Amino acid sequence: MTAPSPTAALDVHKQLVQRYFEAIGAGDLAALAKVLAPDLRVRCAGGTGSIGTVEFESFEALQEDIRHNLGELYDASVGIQPEILNLTAESDRVAAEVRIRGRSARTGESYDNLYAFFFWIRGGTIVEIHEHLDTAYVGTVLLQPAGIASGAEMPWLDKHARKRPGTAT
Repeated sequence: MTAPSPTAALDVHKQLVQRYFEAIGAGDLAALAKVLAPDLRVRCAGGTGSIGTVEFESFEALQEDIRHNLGELYDASVGIQPEILNLTAESDRVAAEVRIRGRSARTGESYDNLYAFFFWIRGGTIVEIHEHLDTAYVGTVLLQPAGIASGAEMPWLDKHARKRPGTAT
């Protein structure tokens, strides 16, 4: 049996990322567990207005954050609605430009933000994710109405995430 062509392998990586966003959109943690490595590493960082970064060092920690985000920040009846705009794959990495929509759980205001995600894939699972977004917008629409100063200040993170302090830029 021959190894898949480099192009076929890149397509498999893109499909894995597509399944990740399908699971996020469905709120399906069991489907997420199938595409994410148990020792997954996730780094969430923003741009202008970002205060620090948040890091998760396991799928278990990430799923706790997702559970809290749905209901605490996002209206659970609407959920998190990702739309993949672009996927680019090279070697063991996939870059994704994604539009995420939803609604604030506190105010009912629509949420519509652009994200850049970078995925590292090994052994058929996602082993690392870097997430970048407009944190000032998140603060205005989702965090401030919930009484939270920044993404690094979400109270449920104390139990399962590592926060690296920074200063607003």
